[in-house]
Amino acid sequence: MNLDSETTKEINLLSPLMNIIHSVLSLNYYQIFKTQNLSEEPSIFSSDSDINYCFKVLVLDNSTFKFLSPLLKQATLKKYNICLTTKLNDQKELMRNMMAIYIIAPSSENFSLILKDMKNNIYNNYSINFIEKPDDNLLQEFLTNIIKLDIYKKIYNLHVLPIKYSLIHPKILDFCGSDTKIVKPYSLFKLNQNDNETKNYYDLISNMLFNALFCMRISPLIKYKTGSYSGLIADKIQNKFISTFNKFPELKNEFKNGNCLMILLERDLVDLPIMLHHPSGFGAIINDICGITFDQDNNNKNGIKKFSLNPLNDFIWNKSLTKLYHEVGDETLLKYKKYIQQMQIFEIGEKANNLEELENKSEKLAQSIKDIDIKRLEGDILDKHAKIYPILNKNIDTRHLAQIYSIERNILDKREINKEINNSINDFINEGKINNQNYLDVFRLCLIYFLVDKDNSNIKFIEDIIQKLKLPSKYNQKTILDYLNIIKTDSKIHSSEELINKLNLENQKSSMLGQVGGVTKKLFKKGFNFIKNAVNNITGRNTPAIAMDIIYDLIYEKRRDREQFKRIRINEDIFINNESNKNNVFLFVLGGGSLNEFEYCKEFVENMGFNFIYGSDKIYSPTEFLDEINELANNNIYNNKK
Repeated sequence: MNLDSETTKEINLLSPLMNIIHSVLSLNYYQIFKTQNLSEEPSIFSSDSDINYCFKVLVLDNSTFKFLSPLLKQATLKKYNICLTTKLNDQKELMRNMMAIYIIAPSSENFSLILKDMKNNIYNNYSINFIEKPDDNLLQEFLTNIIKLDIYKKIYNLHVLPIKYSLIHPKILDFCGSDTKIVKPYSLFKLNQNDNETKNYYDLISNMLFNALFCMRISPLIKYKTGSYSGLIADKIQNKFISTFNKFPELKNEFKNGNCLMILLERDLVDLPIMLHHPSGFGAIINDICGITFDQDNNNKNGIKKFSLNPLNDFIWNKSLTKLYHEVGDETLLKYKKYIQQMQIFEIGEKANNLEELENKSEKLAQSIKDIDIKRLEGDILDKHAKIYPILNKNIDTRHLAQIYSIERNILDKREINKEINNSINDFINEGKINNQNYLDVFRLCLIYFLVDKDNSNIKFIEDIIQKLKLPSKYNQKTILDYLNIIKTDSKIHSSEELINKLNLENQKSSMLGQVGGVTKKLFKKGFNFIKNAVNNITGRNTPAIAMDIIYDLIYEKRRDREQFKRIRINEDIFINNESNKNNVFLFVLGGGSLNEFEYCKEFVENMGFNFIYGSDKIYSPTEFLDEINELANNNIYNNKK
């Protein structure tokens, strides 16, 4: 698709966030937030230009520390004279010649802690940056206290920055890690959540999505499934943009080239099998086999140390997320050997045989010394990945993951069960490849098979395999299969009229369908409209991820787009025609996403000539998603007891 170069802008999530952080640290961020008090009292801001060159302390609260620390490289902090990074609630010594740059959430507790610092004259000046709009009453009280204390002249600036979201990759949002309020995502399977939890979840997700879109200067064309909860989020995002543009109409110009088709989907209406599928990409397979964590001291539930990394600063994981693991691993080993050789140049002293050799080595050392910090950081990352590569290889070999992956990929491509698939599974079993280390892997394969087998015609075949698996005691195979069968049953309801007709049937022959009908009726009163699963509506292309098929239809406005999806145009002035909003595709999935789905969709969308970004309230590994399904099944959320 040929687009006008003036309207073409490839987006990512990292660059605009880094631009804002650099602007904040340089005390040069455009102020978009104003109050009457501030506009009437300009003396509250210092006009001392020399303050940009003073030494500074960066102050973060617990939540901002979580999602900003991966972005704050040592070189960046040095560049802006940041001599110390501290937490808001830490004990502080007097630093009266320092400028404090606060990046915090605008909570009542945080307001009190800032005032405490001011009362104690901890710093000389204060740059205060909130990551979301403060409550008006809290802000007024805060400003009143500042004026009462006669310390307002120490306030250099006051900003609101829409940066409350978390990244694990320049093209991947993972909201679950960016806010302590989300312990785990509000899964759309968890139909027993109370109204307040539901409201809080959708408020939080819409706020975070708006923040991300605002930072990227995108006012998108949003498409979402008719009758789904995604529409609530689309409405909230639209209202936030309308409110922002009404208050600051000059900002519209900044959004002119930020064209994007944004697709909101819900996990239970899209694709469960992809979430259980074994990954092939390097970063995804690390996450599945080892788990990843930002915290050096974090252990998983079994007490086994996770693979600790900082995704945004880990150039191997970050750049090679979707590349085949063995290609990246081999390349990493070669780079690590080269790094060891390069670092030997710094060991020059007693190893120099004569003065001329020492001078030559010293010259090389002088050329390299300015990059020594970066090289050591790269070396640490290379060392870490060089050690993890043999672990991946061992797991893949002993658990026969390559063969399992191949079978799963075949099932997902065809989206139906045939003789070839059954034969490949039989061969796997007859070759004796089920062992003590891959029971869960085979179980995940069986669940993918079960979900794709629409009419349960091969149920006996798969149940026989599952019964032979020696799963850990926490997994109840029957409970999980019963739960997934209910989801399969509900997914075939694709309109409210069909739902009502189904609920009015009196003599249910199946006890399970009777249970589903009764509970579904109760849920329907709360506003749930069950929609036909996209699994049953494939157009015929090979689509290991159903989202790929939906994206295709929505970009090219196929039949599914016209009949099943609604659209919201955030800013009509920006979208003169349908072509101008399709340069970038942003897929956001509620109820869980996966690096696998990102891998497939990224390749698919970019092959069509579009830039792709991806997000979810929680990025699961296949193992984590199996645990989530198991928990939901054991909680009996479809049970009539409630």
